[in-house]
Amino acid sequence: YSTTVSEPVWKGPADFAPTADGACAFEQYLNAFDANQLVMWFTHQLASYVLPELELHLRPGVGPYAKPAHPYHTPSKLNEAITYAIEHYIREGYYEELFHIDHRHWITNAFVKMKDTFWAGTTILKARLLGDFRPLNFWLLPSPHHWAWASPDQVSMMTSFPRGSAYFLTCDIADAYHTCRLAESSQNLVVISINGRYFKYKGGAQGLAPMALFWNCHIQDAFYAAFGVHWRRWWATFVDDIGIHGLTAASATARARILSVMLTHIQKPHHFGSTKTDDWTM
Repeated sequence: YSTTVSEPVWKGPADFAPTADGACAFEQYLNAFDANQLVMWFTHQLASYVLPELELHLRPGVGPYAKPAHPYHTPSKLNEAITYAIEHYIREGYYEELFHIDHRHWITNAFVKMKDTFWAGTTILKARLLGDFRPLNFWLLPSPHHWAWASPDQVSMMTSFPRGSAYFLTCDIADAYHTCRLAESSQNLVVISINGRYFKYKGGAQGLAPMALFWNCHIQDAFYAAFGVHWRRWWATFVDDIGIHGLTAASATARARILSVMLTHIQKPHHFGSTKTDDWTM
């Protein structure tokens, strides 16, 4: 007899009608899985899927000539926080340190915005490194107009909640722009200079003109790949924040579980505003 274990016959979003009833049936299908089965489902559904990368293009006739002669001044008292932040970004794969600069690199001066929270297990305040991308933004080709269709405004986001929704959870994607990969051909345009060192962004950067628009395309493309149109009945997006809603606390919690497994699968670190039903916003 055969000991071969057959592959489960998975259903996908196309097996459910693009209606409220279809979304409900698809949701029930996913909710029936335990944690391991849900991971297996995403592995199957997204087996050949690749997240979109951001491509940057300079205007015709423009090269990466920008090389600031004088970096911005950084107070020495912030050096420890800056160094710790840089090490974190390199470890996460967001930065690559460059030890040689040439004609291919567009150099942007960096500055620091301090936060009032500490790195876990340390007494070191978190520092956010930002680039003054105004010169680069000026010479980049503008984003395609259709990207704006994926960018919600506050009114459309709020009106997307179904009538009767009473329970809500917020989900924040950490380091969101950094997790959106830059195309290899674009990375030499996004190089920051700070304290005499140079760092190339492997992912997106806050302050890049196309970033906010493209992020919405980037994350929503993943949602459509996994869930078809059905996800729009489960949560709403606003840049890197996601609002999960439900008629009951159990429904919202189940949707948060589905979302969390999916974000983990596509390597998007995240956290929820609350997981306790007595903390729900009603």
